[in-house]
Amino acid sequence: MRATSFLNVRSAAKPRAHRVGKLKVADGRFAGACQPTKGWVAVNSSQGKPGWASAKYLRKITGK
Repeated sequence: MRATSFLNVRSAAKPRAHRVGKLKVADGRFAGACQPTKGWVAVNSSQGKPGWASAKYLRKITGK
């Protein structure tokens, strides 16, 4: 994925829900739900707005 790429953050866990923001590759790691809900993960956008991102574009990173 390119550094300028982003993932839309939606107002609801649906592909056609209103976009409330985006996650950028440059944002790096972020805290979110550990388990997806029906293929979606609760996140905060780069702009700090809560919403949902498609789990198929995210991966869980375990930390120490």
